[in-house]
Amino acid sequence: MYLLDLVRRSLVVVGKRRSNGAIKSCRIHDLFHDLCLRKAEEHNFSSGIYRYNKHSYSCPHSLNNPSTKSRLYLGTNHILTIPSYCSSCISEVSSTFFKDVSIVWDTSKLIRTWDISSIDLVVFPSELLQLVHLRYLELRFRSGNPPESISLLSKLHTVIMSSKMSIVVPKNMWKIITLKHLCIKSGENFVSIPNVEELSLLENLQTMSLVSPTRPCQNILARTRNLQKLGLCGPLTTKSGDFHCPDLGHLMHLETLKLLNALIPSCKAGRLRTSVIFPASLKNLTMLNTYLDWKEAWVFEIIPHLEVLKLKRHALVGKNWETSPEAFPRLKFLKLYDLDIETWTASRNHFPVLTGVRMPMSD
Repeated sequence: MYLLDLVRRSLVVVGKRRSNGAIKSCRIHDLFHDLCLRKAEEHNFSSGIYRYNKHSYSCPHSLNNPSTKSRLYLGTNHILTIPSYCSSCISEVSSTFFKDVSIVWDTSKLIRTWDISSIDLVVFPSELLQLVHLRYLELRFRSGNPPESISLLSKLHTVIMSSKMSIVVPKNMWKIITLKHLCIKSGENFVSIPNVEELSLLENLQTMSLVSPTRPCQNILARTRNLQKLGLCGPLTTKSGDFHCPDLGHLMHLETLKLLNALIPSCKAGRLRTSVIFPASLKNLTMLNTYLDWKEAWVFEIIPHLEVLKLKRHALVGKNWETSPEAFPRLKFLKLYDLDIETWTASRNHFPVLTGVRMPMSD
């Protein structure tokens, strides 16, 4: 509500919109940005803005003392972000997490937002566990996983991770009852859980992606009845071509679903298993590498509230697609990317509210 009000006043400019028209990113004018910085300084919201160069990580407080070891000082403000433009400067020390930089932690315990996604971490920095007021944490690993002790950050709302390797979500992650959003940006990642009897309801969890649809994942899904966004990446088909995914029928609030298959079947076109059920609440569906025959597309056509459908590389295979008369009653946007379809048969009564179709060329 506040964001839309700022957009209407032209104080915030919409940068990108989602395929359904919702705001994806925003920006502000340079002049307004300068005003924000001045106001932040007046209210002591951000006590210092530090500039980095190729050879030094010193902040203004240590520039006059070249013999002092480089330090990054953290004020009492609640937000600290190492911006992406620093990534080239700190690449020299990324292997050991600020090798030449000592962090003054005694003044930073109230930090609520921590983004160090511009650094490739080899291990999870244990010092982060002292930031017990953290609400938002974003990390990028070269390899490795978050530790079981991450549950000490008991007030976390959002955890965003990326890695060049698969990540294993520790079982103690599910002890953080405040957790709302768990997002792993790419790859096939795995979840660990305690004994099923010890796994409590995850009432606050709204987002979970990208995780492999293994048995532990299914146990998690059974306890996330308020989940709104889900991304699955892993073996969603068998070698023989049977498509399957965890039971999603009980996720009555699920609106966005991504299904990314990691196993290429031996057959030319796969089949649905009769147990596949998509919740009626689903509005946005993306599929990739699922290798389904176009004849199986009926299961998506009948989703009553589906508004956005993105079928990407090998999501469905075959030359012909013929939609049924009652197909996609609320679909507004359709994207077909890198598919081998040649003929699409539909009547004027199909897709009654469709406003956009994108069929970009493959790379």
